[in-house]
Amino acid sequence: MGVLKDRFIEHLNLRGFSIPKCKVHKSKPIVLSKQEIIRIIDSIYNIKHKVFISLLYSAGLRVSEVVNLKLTDIDKDRRQIFVRNAKDNKDRYTILSGKSLKLLERHIEINAPSEYLFYTQGNKKVPLNRKTVQLIFKKASIRTGIIKKATPHSLRHSFATHLLEDGVSIRHIQTLLGHTNIKTTAIYLHTVSLDKLNVVSPFDTNP
Repeated sequence: MGVLKDRFIEHLNLRGFSIPKCKVHKSKPIVLSKQEIIRIIDSIYNIKHKVFISLLYSAGLRVSEVVNLKLTDIDKDRRQIFVRNAKDNKDRYTILSGKSLKLLERHIEINAPSEYLFYTQGNKKVPLNRKTVQLIFKKASIRTGIIKKATPHSLRHSFATHLLEDGVSIRHIQTLLGHTNIKTTAIYLHTVSLDKLNVVSPFDTNP
Protein backbone atom coordinates (compact mmCIF):
# COMPACT_ATOMS: atom_id res chain seq x y z
CA MET A 1 0.00 0.00 0.00
CA GLY A 2 2.86 2.37 0.83
CA VAL A 3 4.54 1.76 -2.54
CA LEU A 4 1.31 2.54 -4.42
CA LYS A 5 0.89 5.73 -2.40
CA ASP A 6 4.44 6.87 -3.23
CA ARG A 7 3.92 6.16 -6.95
CA PHE A 8 0.64 8.07 -6.94
CA ILE A 9 2.27 11.12 -5.31
CA GLU A 10 5.19 10.93 -7.75
CA HIS A 11 2.72 10.79 -10.66
CA LEU A 12 0.91 13.92 -9.43
CA ASN A 13 4.20 15.77 -8.89
CA LEU A 14 5.25 15.04 -12.48
CA ARG A 15 1.97 16.57 -13.67
CA GLY A 16 2.65 19.75 -11.71
CA PHE A 17 0.45 19.04 -8.71
CA SER A 18 1.82 19.86 -5.29
CA ILE A 19 0.88 17.62 -2.37
CA PRO A 20 1.08 19.53 0.93
CA LYS A 21 2.62 17.62 3.83
CA CYS A 22 0.34 16.94 6.75
CA LYS A 23 1.49 18.34 10.06
CA VAL A 24 2.03 15.61 12.61
CA HIS A 25 0.77 16.46 16.09
CA LYS A 26 3.54 16.03 18.66
CA SER A 27 2.31 15.51 22.19
CA LYS A 28 4.26 16.90 25.11
CA PRO A 29 6.34 14.50 27.20
CA ILE A 30 4.67 13.08 30.31
CA VAL A 31 6.33 14.60 33.37
CA LEU A 32 5.90 13.37 36.94
CA SER A 33 6.33 15.61 39.97
CA LYS A 34 9.19 15.03 42.40
CA GLN A 35 6.65 13.87 44.99
CA GLU A 36 5.15 11.30 42.59
CA ILE A 37 8.59 9.93 41.73
CA ILE A 38 9.57 9.62 45.40
CA ARG A 39 6.34 7.71 46.08
CA ILE A 40 7.06 5.34 43.20
CA ILE A 41 10.63 4.65 44.35
CA ASP A 42 9.62 4.27 48.00
CA SER A 43 6.96 1.70 47.04
CA ILE A 44 9.56 -0.66 45.53
CA TYR A 45 11.07 -3.03 48.11
CA ASN A 46 13.40 -5.07 45.90
CA ILE A 47 16.68 -3.13 46.23
CA LYS A 48 17.87 -4.03 42.72
CA HIS A 49 14.63 -2.74 41.21
CA LYS A 50 14.56 0.31 43.49
CA VAL A 51 18.02 1.53 42.48
CA PHE A 52 17.30 0.83 38.79
CA ILE A 53 14.22 3.07 38.82
CA SER A 54 16.04 5.72 40.87
CA LEU A 55 18.84 5.91 38.26
CA LEU A 56 16.36 6.42 35.43
CA TYR A 57 15.28 9.61 37.17
CA SER A 58 18.33 10.83 39.06
CA ALA A 59 20.71 10.46 36.10
CA GLY A 60 18.27 11.06 33.24
CA LEU A 61 19.02 7.68 31.67
CA ARG A 62 17.17 5.64 29.08
CA VAL A 63 16.09 2.11 30.03
CA SER A 64 18.49 0.70 27.43
CA GLU A 65 21.34 2.63 29.05
CA VAL A 66 20.66 1.41 32.58
CA VAL A 67 20.32 -2.26 31.64
CA ASN A 68 23.77 -2.11 30.05
CA LEU A 69 25.50 -0.41 32.98
CA LYS A 70 28.49 -2.27 34.36
CA LEU A 71 30.28 -2.00 37.69
CA THR A 72 33.18 -0.26 35.97
CA ASP A 73 30.86 2.50 34.68
CA ILE A 74 30.26 3.86 38.18
CA ASP A 75 32.69 6.49 39.45
CA LYS A 76 31.81 6.91 43.13
CA ASP A 77 34.53 9.44 43.89
CA ARG A 78 33.64 11.85 41.08
CA ARG A 79 29.90 11.13 41.42
CA GLN A 80 29.39 10.34 37.75
CA ILE A 81 28.21 7.53 35.50
CA PHE A 82 29.84 6.58 32.23
CA VAL A 83 27.20 5.80 29.60
CA ARG A 84 28.76 3.75 26.81
CA ASN A 85 27.37 3.11 23.32
CA ALA A 86 24.21 5.12 23.93
CA LYS A 87 21.92 6.39 21.18
CA ASP A 88 23.80 6.98 17.90
CA ASN A 89 26.72 5.00 19.40
CA LYS A 90 27.83 7.94 21.54
CA ASP A 91 29.52 7.80 24.94
CA ARG A 92 28.89 10.39 27.64
CA TYR A 93 29.01 11.07 31.37
CA THR A 94 26.05 11.94 33.53
CA ILE A 95 25.59 12.67 37.22
CA LEU A 96 25.38 10.14 40.04
CA SER A 97 23.20 11.45 42.85
CA GLY A 98 24.11 10.88 46.49
CA LYS A 99 20.80 9.16 47.24
CA SER A 100 21.15 6.82 44.26
CA LEU A 101 24.73 6.04 45.28
CA LYS A 102 23.58 4.90 48.74
CA LEU A 103 20.95 2.64 47.14
CA LEU A 104 23.51 1.36 44.67
CA GLU A 105 25.98 0.47 47.43
CA ARG A 106 23.26 -1.49 49.25
CA HIS A 107 22.42 -3.34 46.03
CA ILE A 108 26.09 -4.23 45.45
CA GLU A 109 26.49 -5.36 49.07
CA ILE A 110 23.36 -7.54 49.02
CA ASN A 111 23.36 -8.91 45.46
CA ALA A 112 27.08 -8.77 44.53
CA PRO A 113 26.75 -8.14 40.78
CA SER A 114 29.81 -9.41 38.91
CA GLU A 115 29.61 -7.57 35.57
CA TYR A 116 26.27 -5.99 34.80
CA LEU A 117 24.84 -3.92 37.63
CA PHE A 118 21.34 -5.13 36.82
CA TYR A 119 21.13 -8.72 35.68
CA THR A 120 18.36 -11.15 34.89
CA GLN A 121 17.27 -13.51 37.65
CA GLY A 122 19.48 -16.59 37.80
CA ASN A 123 22.19 -15.31 35.44
CA LYS A 124 24.44 -12.42 36.40
CA LYS A 125 26.04 -12.36 32.95
CA VAL A 126 22.78 -11.37 31.23
CA PRO A 127 21.42 -7.80 31.65
CA LEU A 128 17.94 -7.21 33.00
CA ASN A 129 15.17 -7.43 30.41
CA ARG A 130 13.53 -4.12 29.42
CA LYS A 131 10.04 -5.63 29.72
CA THR A 132 10.82 -6.44 33.35
CA VAL A 133 11.58 -2.75 33.95
CA GLN A 134 8.30 -1.71 32.35
CA LEU A 135 6.41 -4.16 34.56
CA ILE A 136 8.19 -2.96 37.71
CA PHE A 137 7.37 0.65 36.91
CA LYS A 138 3.75 -0.11 36.00
CA LYS A 139 3.11 -2.00 39.25
CA ALA A 140 4.72 0.75 41.31
CA SER A 141 2.65 3.42 39.54
CA ILE A 142 -0.56 1.51 40.24
CA ARG A 143 0.37 0.98 43.91
CA THR A 144 0.98 4.69 44.40
CA GLY A 145 -2.14 5.81 42.55
CA ILE A 146 -0.40 7.55 39.64
CA ILE A 147 -3.06 8.26 36.99
CA LYS A 148 -0.79 9.87 34.40
CA LYS A 149 0.04 7.68 31.40
CA ALA A 150 3.66 7.53 32.48
CA THR A 151 6.31 5.03 31.39
CA PRO A 152 9.89 4.46 32.61
CA HIS A 153 11.00 6.99 29.97
CA SER A 154 8.86 9.60 31.72
CA LEU A 155 11.49 9.61 34.46
CA ARG A 156 14.07 10.89 31.95
CA HIS A 157 11.60 13.59 30.85
CA SER A 158 11.07 14.49 34.51
CA PHE A 159 14.83 14.68 35.13
CA ALA A 160 15.27 17.26 32.35
CA THR A 161 12.19 19.27 33.33
CA HIS A 162 13.10 19.42 37.01
CA LEU A 163 16.65 20.53 36.21
CA LEU A 164 15.26 23.37 34.08
CA GLU A 165 12.92 24.35 36.91
CA ASP A 166 15.91 24.38 39.28
CA GLY A 167 17.73 26.82 37.01
CA VAL A 168 20.21 24.50 35.29
CA SER A 169 21.39 25.69 31.86
CA ILE A 170 19.69 23.99 28.93
CA ARG A 171 23.15 23.44 27.42
CA HIS A 172 24.22 21.47 30.49
CA ILE A 173 21.02 19.44 30.32
CA GLN A 174 21.70 18.73 26.64
CA THR A 175 25.11 17.31 27.60
CA LEU A 176 23.71 15.17 30.41
CA LEU A 177 20.98 13.74 28.16
CA GLY A 178 23.37 13.16 25.26
CA HIS A 179 21.34 15.14 22.73
CA THR A 180 23.17 16.08 19.54
CA ASN A 181 20.79 18.93 18.72
CA ILE A 182 19.74 21.58 21.24
CA LYS A 183 16.28 21.57 19.61
CA THR A 184 15.69 18.10 21.05
CA THR A 185 16.40 19.39 24.55
CA ALA A 186 14.30 22.52 23.97
CA ILE A 187 11.07 20.49 24.12
CA TYR A 188 11.44 20.58 27.90
CA LEU A 189 10.96 24.34 27.87
CA HIS A 190 7.29 23.49 27.27
CA THR A 191 7.03 21.10 30.22
CA VAL A 192 8.21 23.47 32.95
CA SER A 193 5.57 24.07 35.61
CA LEU A 194 3.91 27.47 35.29
CA ASP A 195 4.39 27.94 39.04
CA LYS A 196 8.16 27.85 38.49
CA LEU A 197 8.02 30.69 35.95
CA ASN A 198 6.83 33.17 38.59
CA VAL A 199 4.23 34.49 36.17
CA VAL A 200 1.12 35.98 37.75
CA SER A 201 -2.19 36.04 35.93
CA PRO A 202 -3.29 39.60 35.01
CA PHE A 203 -6.54 38.76 36.79
CA ASP A 204 -4.59 38.63 40.07
CA THR A 205 -2.72 41.91 39.65
CA ASN A 206 -3.90 45.42 40.50
CA PRO A 207 -5.42 47.53 37.67
